[in-house]
Amino acid sequence: MKPFALIVSLVIATAASGVTPTVAYTNLIPQLDFIYPAGGRQGEEVEIVVGGNGLSAITSAHFSGEGVSAVFLGAAQKTRYNAKGVPITTVIPNRYRFNVIIEPNAPVGLRTLRVGSAMRISEPLYFEITDGKVPERHAETNGVTACTLPICLNGSVRKTPDRYRFELLQGTEIVVFPVCEFPTGKYTPPEMTVTGPDGTPCSTVQTYPTDRGGKVMTFKAEQAGPHTLTIALPQGATDIASPEGNTYRVKVGAFPLVVDFTPKSAKKGTSVNIRLTGVNLPQNRIRLFTGGKDEALCRKAIVGDGLILPNLNFRLTEEDDEPSKPDFRVWMTPASVSIPSVGSSVPIHLFAERLNGFEGEIDVRLDYPPLSIAFEGGHIPAGESEGILTVSTDGARFPKTYFTLEFAATATVDGQPAKRPVRPFRSWHTEETPQDALTFSDVGAVVSPGLQAIRLSSRVKPFVYSKDTRWIAIVKGPIAAAWGTVYEPVILWPRKGVTVRSVSPQASASGTACIRLTIDPAIYPAGSGDTLLVGAIVKKTGILIATTQAFPFIVK
Repeated sequence: MKPFALIVSLVIATAASGVTPTVAYTNLIPQLDFIYPAGGRQGEEVEIVVGGNGLSAITSAHFSGEGVSAVFLGAAQKTRYNAKGVPITTVIPNRYRFNVIIEPNAPVGLRTLRVGSAMRISEPLYFEITDGKVPERHAETNGVTACTLPICLNGSVRKTPDRYRFELLQGTEIVVFPVCEFPTGKYTPPEMTVTGPDGTPCSTVQTYPTDRGGKVMTFKAEQAGPHTLTIALPQGATDIASPEGNTYRVKVGAFPLVVDFTPKSAKKGTSVNIRLTGVNLPQNRIRLFTGGKDEALCRKAIVGDGLILPNLNFRLTEEDDEPSKPDFRVWMTPASVSIPSVGSSVPIHLFAERLNGFEGEIDVRLDYPPLSIAFEGGHIPAGESEGILTVSTDGARFPKTYFTLEFAATATVDGQPAKRPVRPFRSWHTEETPQDALTFSDVGAVVSPGLQAIRLSSRVKPFVYSKDTRWIAIVKGPIAAAWGTVYEPVILWPRKGVTVRSVSPQASASGTACIRLTIDPAIYPAGSGDTLLVGAIVKKTGILIATTQAFPFIVK
């Protein structure tokens, strides 16, 4: 498969002007960029601060799994003193406080956390729940923080580095493990260095790069005495306005750490010998029985009670030689969707990885959709690596609370039907592929009656295009009333070959606005087709405020 770049802002063309504007698609999605602290222990309550961009009117937080909940405490504030010593308190934009309640029996591990307003849900980040065996510690404001290992460190760095000091015996091998690979995601991970009792850097340090720029570090104490871990902004990085803006969560201790293992796959239901490489490992080989386990449980069995590099995974196959057989994987973004309650849709971008020569068609669908929730589109043509899908509701009996969605991809591989889960992901960098981005196991969703809505109208699916095609209607509503004046259409999908020829100057007597299309015959010859997705942007700002459903078309 050819490498592909994630385009966070969809680049789309308007035929009316011939200009190719960049529509800020992510303006529609609140971006959760940090959680501080990004974890807590079973049976405890912890106050957290979350922050990001576009987080206006946040009032709720939603965790995946059972046993953990959050109570909204309000917007984060800062206090300064005027010349007379009078405190002046102001609200920090895009920063909110929650009290997280972790039940004593809450399953340990990483959970997804999203925050939401009455209208939208944010992109997720990870929050860790631990069993309490490793104490939590926060950096002191000034000086060096003394601690005893093992420890889980929580802090945020600006111009002044955070320093932690702990006593070690000679020969002790220590693991410095960033949890969630630094929960900020958007920001460059802090740099970590270790010095020995004499104040010089440890020469035994080894680092293991992981996804999204984080690093796991190990070192062996060359002499007994106090050692210092320094966590600082990377060289050349600029300071951040908020003290929580460059957060970290790092476990430090003589933990078992798996840095590699072989083999990395096995046939389902078989038993296989796994050879481990790492530090502080109680054994270098284990016998893994894959029966009754999925890939996550197999990975957990390999790791045991230790840690493992985040980008190391184990794969289950149907046959012994399946890794060399044709196959596919599919990702989707965003990882959270806010669905207009009536007459409109939210777009989801699909990415396919084609393995070992597979070039067939792939169809993505919504698995077990909640009542009144539907999808449109989801077709990735043969040989292509991208597609579009939209999610909508008829507004009749939509869920009124936060819920999750699951998507599945189906295709015919070697003459047999194949079904694969679709993994949601989010990214902050245009050069990342889904494999390198932050992936999750679920798609969070809400339905909002307050979002703008537009919808393509046709009595027949697929829509048949010809040169004398009549107007395509946009359903009536606030956007239709100002169609061609305040708002204008753009083609979100396909990326090329379809443009807007003309726009009705105003809504018709029936309250609907229209557009007329031009389809390039060199790209779409007679008999071919694709999926059409139209967006509405504000003419003055170019901000995308609504999208239609994904609608199939055929060229006559």
